[in-house]
Amino acid sequence: MTSIKQVIGLVSTEQWENIGDLLRVQFHVPMDQSVRPYKGLGPAVVEIAMSTAQFFAHKRSVSFAKGLTPHIENIIPFYIKEAYQVQSLDPSLLIKLSAKDSNLKKEAQSELEAWIQSLKKDTLFVVAAEDHPITGEIYDLHDLERLLSDKKIFLIRLSHANHTNQSLGEVSAYSVRICSFGSDLALAIFGSKFKSIGLVSQLMPWSFPDIENKISRFSLAVQDQQRISNFKTNLKENFYSLKSDQSLGDRLVLHFQGVSADRLIDILSQSVELQKESGLSSAEICKYLWTPNACFNGTFQNESKWWYQGPSAEQQKEMLVVYGDLLKIDQLPRIIVDVVNWIKSEQTWTY
Repeated sequence: MTSIKQVIGLVSTEQWENIGDLLRVQFHVPMDQSVRPYKGLGPAVVEIAMSTAQFFAHKRSVSFAKGLTPHIENIIPFYIKEAYQVQSLDPSLLIKLSAKDSNLKKEAQSELEAWIQSLKKDTLFVVAAEDHPITGEIYDLHDLERLLSDKKIFLIRLSHANHTNQSLGEVSAYSVRICSFGSDLALAIFGSKFKSIGLVSQLMPWSFPDIENKISRFSLAVQDQQRISNFKTNLKENFYSLKSDQSLGDRLVLHFQGVSADRLIDILSQSVELQKESGLSSAEICKYLWTPNACFNGTFQNESKWWYQGPSAEQQKEMLVVYGDLLKIDQLPRIIVDVVNWIKSEQTWTY
């Protein structure tokens, strides 16, 4: 039966800030910083970027590091239409800043300093991703954050899953870190100097227990770099080549030429051996397997243009991401290869 609260439909605008204050305490965020929840990473980026622009209306230049996250694409047209100076940060520079080679990293730092100097004097913010949403590649933003802070330019940092590899931690005074906890929840940690007002999030209903539940489920991700390295050794020729030297230890990104990943997922989920080794049902196994194959994820192929030097349309069909509890299985590489070989044998014509 519908309650009177549901019929009236009013939401306390203070609830959003109150829940944010509870989250700040829970994550041990310093008192001079603030935490606010949003309905997903994409909505958070749009709302924070637009509200910050309203707050600092006299600053008419912004910058974006395109190619490392799809969420930036949704807000650039607004700034172009409103006659802002839109400046680009080359994603290859962020990749080089994450290099293990000290000479390459030093070269990238010099390039970054030159780029910072080239920014318009009225630059309001730079938007950049800490990690890739699909491959889990990590981009080192520490130098970028430090140099922008020196110039009092805001940095909007997007974390798809990098925050599960570390604590939410402190952010610099001129930064905001937006952390994803699934498709419908993101938490933003604002630095002490970052000024941004709510546009619509404070008008939405929020439940602290629901948020806690989503955060706890998301935070159970396996992070094991050594195990991933071992799997890479066993699946060397099938491992998707990453551009960044740093990556999360929570996923395997594989590519099997000539094999549809959509079919591979279907057969893997029905594998009796995989079900026995994992203790998971077919439906549960599917939760830990993903592919950009359009048959599996219908809209991705049309939206993948954001991906800097990403896979071709054919490679997308053959690309498999393995995640979560499946990574605990020692026999996983062999099971996957056995299934791939079986699919290939079925695809071979005999006369």
